[in-house]
Amino acid sequence: MRLEKIRKYYLVILLIIHLLINVTIYLNTNTFSEISESGSIFRAYDSLIGGNEIVLFWGYYFYAPAIMAFFINQFLGGGLLYYFLFQIILSTTTVYILYRVILFITNSKKQALISVILVIFYTEYNLLSSIFYNQIYEVFFVSIFLLFVILFNDEKKVSNILIYMFLLLLIIYFSMFFRKALIFIYIIFVFLLLFNIKDKTNLLKFSIITVVSFIILFIFNPYEIYNSRNLGNTETLFWGHTLYGGNGGEAAFMYPKNEEKYKEKLKQYIKVNNIDTLTQDVINNFEFSEIKIFIKNEPHKWILLQIRKFIYTFGSVPQRDGLIMLYKGKINMHWVTSALILQIPYAIILIMFLLCLDLNYKEIISNSYKRIIYSVGVYLIAGICFFGAYQERYRPVIFVCFFIPIISINYLKIKNIFNKNNRKELIIKSAFILILIVIWIFQAYEAIVIYPGRYFKVVE
Repeated sequence: MRLEKIRKYYLVILLIIHLLINVTIYLNTNTFSEISESGSIFRAYDSLIGGNEIVLFWGYYFYAPAIMAFFINQFLGGGLLYYFLFQIILSTTTVYILYRVILFITNSKKQALISVILVIFYTEYNLLSSIFYNQIYEVFFVSIFLLFVILFNDEKKVSNILIYMFLLLLIIYFSMFFRKALIFIYIIFVFLLLFNIKDKTNLLKFSIITVVSFIILFIFNPYEIYNSRNLGNTETLFWGHTLYGGNGGEAAFMYPKNEEKYKEKLKQYIKVNNIDTLTQDVINNFEFSEIKIFIKNEPHKWILLQIRKFIYTFGSVPQRDGLIMLYKGKINMHWVTSALILQIPYAIILIMFLLCLDLNYKEIISNSYKRIIYSVGVYLIAGICFFGAYQERYRPVIFVCFFIPIISINYLKIKNIFNKNNRKELIIKSAFILILIVIWIFQAYEAIVIYPGRYFKVVE
């Protein structure tokens, strides 16, 4: 009888555990400015505290978190304490939203709770709420988008359709203040529209939301309107579609030879085109020309570059920012321990996803919920791995909003994978996992033996 009472509170208990884990990580966090865009947002916050004005956007930087932190501090005091408590609550809310998504799809509390447990276990996501990091908002907006697009897909009552449509458009619009994850989301609506041609209600509602979301994202997009240094997608595409960045596909030169090559090519471009003044437009045009030349002259290398970006997004090298947070936290933790805390949950969830993956495309197409989740998942992977430069730190949204939902929905595939009827599926998935492990071993060898100076400077 007592066990039955406890079961009623499983969700509450798990959410409290998630919240406490995030609080513990925050209390251990000893750094802000060393971590990617966190430093720029922290400086923007300091500027506001100092009585200066800041812009909402500056190039690829989103300063909405700094503005929110400033106003929370103005009302509640406490410096950044209450702001990070807000982010921890936001992170916990996201977990609850994911629970509702899985519960709605499966009508199973057990499967919905699996998603909560996996998110609690996923260290990379839990670290996000303790620093200035736009990804915490990205995961929130994508998860709530996922919930409402599923509700919108199933709804037949006109009044509710209009409400869900309005909420989806609000989610898309406000997400643009924090991250560009949903900037091409109308593609998802077009894809879902194609599978609803015979259903007049769904065809109409997806047609309307496709058009309206397109208008919002291309005419009323706050990122475009209020950006004080709008670089467009030029620089993003440049790093992701040339070999200048690191060993390819990274968002910085990394090596002096790459920077020297860039400067020399830029000089040649200016000379050939008789350009007198170096402006941002000139740089943009030069970078676009480099992309075109690379794809046209060396298409095989461009294809290999895209494969490389995909592989390294889900590689064995620990995520740099998470490693810094754990290794340089208030607890004196060895870098090996920090790496294991990061990589073990990440590796287990990724392998579980491969075991739960639907290999039969008909199974995906015939199930409207799986259609939505897989389309959003493919969209996220395309944006993070292929659109521009890759970064391991971008992947939490894929894990929380794609990998973990698929594991929760298809968890029985793990249980039944050794059945005789699933022998072919077992062989294919075992091959996937074997290839993944071989790649991980090579990447570990590369980091430890080939480029130790580059990778180990994080823990120096």
